[in-house]
Amino acid sequence: MSMDEKRDGRARIFSLDLLRGLDIFLLTAIGPLVWAIHRTWGDYDNPAWWLDQVKHPMVGFSLWDIIMPLFLFMSGAAVPLGFSKRLDENGRPTREFWTHLVKRFLLLWVLSVFTHGNLCAFSPEKTHIFAGALFVIAVAMVFVSIWMQIPSRRVQVVLPIVLYVAYAAARQVWGDCKLPMLMYAGVIAPAGALAVQYIRGEGPGGRKALTLAGLGAALLAFGWGLSPWVPMSKRLMSASFTPAALGWCLLALAACYYLADVKGWRRGTWIFTLYGQCSLVAYVIDEQFRPTFRAAAQPFIVGFPQWFGPKYQEMFLWVFMIAIQTFVLYLWRESRRKGK
Repeated sequence: MSMDEKRDGRARIFSLDLLRGLDIFLLTAIGPLVWAIHRTWGDYDNPAWWLDQVKHPMVGFSLWDIIMPLFLFMSGAAVPLGFSKRLDENGRPTREFWTHLVKRFLLLWVLSVFTHGNLCAFSPEKTHIFAGALFVIAVAMVFVSIWMQIPSRRVQVVLPIVLYVAYAAARQVWGDCKLPMLMYAGVIAPAGALAVQYIRGEGPGGRKALTLAGLGAALLAFGWGLSPWVPMSKRLMSASFTPAALGWCLLALAACYYLADVKGWRRGTWIFTLYGQCSLVAYVIDEQFRPTFRAAAQPFIVGFPQWFGPKYQEMFLWVFMIAIQTFVLYLWRESRRKGK
């Protein structure tokens, strides 16, 4: 691969950090800033159309809906990179492989209970141990790690399709079958792993990007074509929503891969790669420490109301919150680099 970077002794695909960063930046910075701008200039009786893109519709597909599927897609894509060096010469997992997997799972699980499960209440009645996006990501990581041990690539490809069909059929038969984790961990995440394995294989990068884009467009068309009969629902990961979400994930990866890795167009992407390399920290900060960062930003806007009026205070507050958050992530990344 022409533009891969060598970091920490293994090939690193730049577009993966970029796409992961775009996703977490949308969640932690763009979305809240859009709402702050709306509270400043928006019409509460007639909200702008773009405001619908930063919230989850009951039925349909918005930009905000892609965040969680893309998280799972990128988590699956990271497994072949993070775990491949822990295989033996025959491609079988070593003891280090399973140790790393267990440690990673426990870390994500504890952070999930911390951010969504009310862990700090120190009360079994109030604590939810199976809650939050990080727990879903942890389960998906384990599933993909085990799924990768299947020796047949054909079986690897067919299994997510079988799980998709089984879930869709169960929804049609029983109606109240609500197991969206099956779609996340069994379909979206393995697709990410297959995509990155394809990127790392032989062949010209432009052709790979075109293939991923073509597959993404086909899945998107299939999802929208199915939507008149099976409405799109992120909450249920319905049979129409899942291929549409996966289609957008593949299209986004194809675009980032072509621009960043094939063509080498990386100028101005540093903030997204920063968030991509510190995505877990950025997520925990946003979920658990937003009031702290809000308080930290307050001193920077004390004098703004007298120049711009109190109307703009909320918007300026969010701008400085994002700036502080970005600075903290930069310090975190640099400290990690120096510690290696």
